[in-house]
Amino acid sequence: MRVLAFDSSSNQLSLALVEDQKILNQTIINESNQQSQLLVVEIEKLLRQNNIWYQDLDLVTTIQGPGSFTGVRIGLSVAKTIHVATKLPIILINALEAIYYPHRHSNQEVFVAIDAGIGEIFIASFKEDQEITKSQLIKLEDVESFLPRNDFFLCGSGKDLVAEIASRKNIAFTIKENSLVNCAELAFLALKKYHSQTTSVTQQAVYLRAPNITQRKK
Repeated sequence: MRVLAFDSSSNQLSLALVEDQKILNQTIINESNQQSQLLVVEIEKLLRQNNIWYQDLDLVTTIQGPGSFTGVRIGLSVAKTIHVATKLPIILINALEAIYYPHRHSNQEVFVAIDAGIGEIFIASFKEDQEITKSQLIKLEDVESFLPRNDFFLCGSGKDLVAEIASRKNIAFTIKENSLVNCAELAFLALKKYHSQTTSVTQQAVYLRAPNITQRKK
């Protein structure tokens, strides 16, 4: 199966094209806040590079959140537009689970932290493909009470913030360098969920925080 995966939920825009277990192409673009202008352009560039078009795909996947509110909405809007135009199946995946997925073979608990700004982080922890701590938004000052007590893996864009607190409290951990979603791994995870008869996939956005909307001044 050919899978198109893309992620616009952070400041980085990333895309991958996968066929079964083979990565055909992968692109990372570090253009902050340019997702709305670049996403469709980069998708179609990726498809042309591989001499295929939308109708040649079998599955599309993207991040349902949490992350940048605007970035998540852009990704979901593009995914749903592709679905309406092509009837291709769409798999939406939680960003925290996607960041965890490359470490799924670890026998240690994996703590994923995404920097949410304003002194808050999105967190979840996993072990052996099971969610140990559910996806949630917490204040950074409260993170100690959520940390595993045994040596654990730490990853995600908020890893340095969490590492500082864990170090002060003498909590053992191993930091992993990956901070954002790897879209090739996202595609493989989507394939796994698509083929699983027991996996329930939530096809809705996961924001965990209400949008910051200010009242218009009169």
